[in-house]
Amino acid sequence: MTAVLNFLGALVSTGVAKTIGGDIVLSPDLIDSSIMCAALLGAIIWNLLTWMWGIPSSSSHALIGGVIGAVGVSAGFGALNEQGILKIFLSLILFSYSSHGWRLYYHESIALYLWSLFSYCPQ
Repeated sequence: MTAVLNFLGALVSTGVAKTIGGDIVLSPDLIDSSIMCAALLGAIIWNLLTWMWGIPSSSSHALIGGVIGAVGVSAGFGALNEQGILKIFLSLILFSYSSHGWRLYYHESIALYLWSLFSYCPQ
């Protein structure tokens, strides 16, 4: 149901796509419903393949890659905004690593706290 509604949403409105695509392409007018359908279809295929192969993947990364590929094929790779793509790429990478860092920090903090609670043996 989610995939169907996402697909229909890409056909009905491109407002969010133009906002996100503003950093990916030089002109947001290059993002239309056909570009979003191609990007969404590419992301869906990629997610299904990685699921079938048992490889973890991110739908957000797949969708951004789909938009880059669809715009590159339709308008040429010269229409892409390298600075915007670099900004998106760095934020995705840095957020992934920082979230793992915080998760490990909290996991270790909680584990140490629980260890101290249950390993306490009064004499």
